[in-house]
Amino acid sequence: MFSLIAAITFDPTIRGILVVAVAVTVLPGSIFMIVSTNTGVKLGILITLAGLFGWMFLMSSVWWMYGIGLKGRDPSWQAIEVNMSRDNEPKTDGVGSLPREEDLPDPLELLNRYPDIKAEAMKDPAFKALVDGQSTEHRLTLTKVVSLDSQIRDDLNEELGGWRILSEQDTRRGETTAAADSVLASDRSTSLTGFTGTADYFVEDVFYLGGKPADEPILPGDEQSLISQGWTRFLSIFEVKHPELYSVVTLRQAKNFEVDPAKPPPPTQPRTDVDAISVVQLRNLGDKRFVPFLFTIVTFVLFVSFAYLLHHRDKVEMAMVEAHEKEKS
Repeated sequence: MFSLIAAITFDPTIRGILVVAVAVTVLPGSIFMIVSTNTGVKLGILITLAGLFGWMFLMSSVWWMYGIGLKGRDPSWQAIEVNMSRDNEPKTDGVGSLPREEDLPDPLELLNRYPDIKAEAMKDPAFKALVDGQSTEHRLTLTKVVSLDSQIRDDLNEELGGWRILSEQDTRRGETTAAADSVLASDRSTSLTGFTGTADYFVEDVFYLGGKPADEPILPGDEQSLISQGWTRFLSIFEVKHPELYSVVTLRQAKNFEVDPAKPPPPTQPRTDVDAISVVQLRNLGDKRFVPFLFTIVTFVLFVSFAYLLHHRDKVEMAMVEAHEKEKS
């Protein structure tokens, strides 16, 4: 009991109570005072509460539509598996359909299939260093290749058996990678992988499986008409249940260097003699709009209830007035 009392501080506990009390007194309280002086206390309460819950119903409806205000949990990624080597069969159903690392196309061989795109990309000195293996900071990956042109990405996706690789232009890649970083930073993952920070590994590729087609973003270079986009959105209405969406983030351990205190540290480089590590995640859709939905329903019921009481009171008064006039006549 004493510990509970000791935990009560002016900010935010007492300050919050005072703010709410002042707000209720000034806003609904002032309206009630003005209305009750003209209609009486009982009728003033009914009118004030009906107006208050009617306004709250409109406000919560906006919250529900736009996912703002009093909302539930946002969609997020939940890690369900960290596979140290693809030699071990993934425990998650469906993830085993992702081709193993040695079964995936070699990035350089994939690039050589498109000589025109390669010739244009080789004009960039940084990309040319990647292809020639002279880059000290990065190495050529499938993501680097598919980011050059949407045609390469679409052709590779057809070989992945339902999986989709994300290009560097896809904003979902950053969110998925950040979620994987937080998983690898946990104590449990650190004891398993030995990673203590994001400098200990390189993120190579991000793959998606499942989800609704309408949720796929339109990236630069994608050719899709407005009619096709609208038709995809229309068909998604009839998908009542959301298909499960999985992501696999592949990463590789970085090389360890002995740093000379008198010299700047060398750039980190990925190791090519170790297997890639796969972080498997499942998309949790959350309940972002569920809380405002419940708030909307409750305030609507209360608004209808008080409005009905006002209507019923008017009918009773009208009946009494009519009966009184009949007695007079």
